Amino acid sequence: MPPWAGQGMNTGIRDVTNLCWKLAAIVQDPADHSLFDTYDHERRPHAQAMIDLSTTLGRILSPTRRSLAHARNWFLRTASLAPAVKRWILEMRFKPIPHHQRGFVVPEGPDKRPPGVGRMFVQPSVETTAGTHLRLDDVLGPWFAVIGFECDPLAELSDTELTVVRTFKPHIVKIIESRAGQRWRRQRCADPDTIVVEDVHNQLRPWFQARGRNVVLVRPDRYVAAMTTPDALGSAVTNLAGQFSASGTDRRG
Repeated sequence: MPPWAGQGMNTGIRDVTNLCWKLAAIVQDPADHSLFDTYDHERRPHAQAMIDLSTTLGRILSPTRRSLAHARNWFLRTASLAPAVKRWILEMRFKPIPHHQRGFVVPEGPDKRPPGVGRMFVQPSVETTAGTHLRLDDVLGPWFAVIGFECDPLAELSDTELTVVRTFKPHIVKIIESRAGQRWRRQRCADPDTIVVEDVHNQLRPWFQARGRNVVLVRPDRYVAAMTTPDALGSAVTNLAGQFSASGTDRRG
C-alpha cells in the first residue's frame, strides 16, 4: 500500500475484520472452510481501489515536473475558495467505499434502487423497552442479526425456514419509529426473544424506504448480507445457509 492516502492501516483493519468472524465461524464448526474463499472476493476489489487511489495521490503530491506542481497548487488554492469542495478534499470523500458485490451476500436485483446489500449497515441511536439509550451496535451483539423495520422479521417464515435462520444464531431485532403517544408496539413476535427498540431520531425510515425493503440480515462485521421482505426472508437466508455450510460438499479437516 503506497503511503500517500494514509490508508494502509485502515485497509488492514478491514481485512482483519472480514477474516475474524469467518475464522470464528469455522473454528466453532457451524461453517465450512470454503467460507474463507469469500474473503478474496470481498476484499480484493476495495484494497486494489485504495492502492490505485494512493498511487494517483502520489503522482499529484509528488510530481516530477515543476509545471505540474504549479498547476496542482493553483487548483488546490482555487478549490479551497469553495467550502463544499474544500471539505470534499480535506475529508477525503473521494475515497472508494467498500461494496461487496460477490462473496457472502445475496445480490440485489437490477431495480435501480440505492444499494444496501454488501455495504455497512447504518448506526442510529435506539432506546430499549427499559428506556436505555444505546447505539444499535450494542443491541445487535457480536454475531449475526436479523432486523425488521416496523415489522416482525420472522412473521412469515415456515418452521423449516426458522430452522435455517437459527443456523446463524442471530439476534432478532424489531426497530420501530419514535412516535408521540405510541412509543412501543407490543404485538407478539414469532420469536419471544425478539428485541424491540425504538429509533430515537427516526433515521432509519428514509434508509429503508429508498431501498424498498424492510428486513436485513447483518453480518458480524456489520455488512448487510441480505435485504428483503418478511415473506422473502426464508429464500434469502436459505441461499446464504448454503454458502455458510457448503451443503453438498465434503468438509475439509
